[in-house]
Amino acid sequence: AADLPSDPARGAALVAMALYHLTWDLGFLRLTPENYALTGGGRAAAHAIAGSFLLLVGVGVVLMNGAGIHWRATLQRLLRIGTGALLVTAGTYLAFPETYVFFGILHQIAVGSLIGLAFVFEALIAGNLTCGFFSLAFNFIKCAHVCLLTCGRG
Repeated sequence: AADLPSDPARGAALVAMALYHLTWDLGFLRLTPENYALTGGGRAAAHAIAGSFLLLVGVGVVLMNGAGIHWRATLQRLLRIGTGALLVTAGTYLAFPETYVFFGILHQIAVGSLIGLAFVFEALIAGNLTCGFFSLAFNFIKCAHVCLLTCGRG
């Protein structure tokens, strides 16, 4: 398959995600003086990384379905992403039942991909901006709720 212009961006997003999770793991295991992933800068990085994934998902949906929705490939992709999301939920529930991942980035990618299908035939920028706005707004609301709960105000 030909390299797409979004391939380097996807690679950078994957590296950024791996580094963020490494930072979180080192903090969780108390191998660093502080869990830097939970600081303001760490949270900002997490949002930027998640936002880049969501933007790239929108680009991917348009590239995959720009000439018409390819239902079989789209459903297979959603099945893989949805299965991954369910495995993350189940795994984190087993490991951390009090703070498991109920709705994480894979869940959001699956939902955003479905919403994005409605915008496939719209202009690339308008569709991505709309999906990105709603995804970021949801992410902000979710994070504000988590912050309130962890600060004991929820």
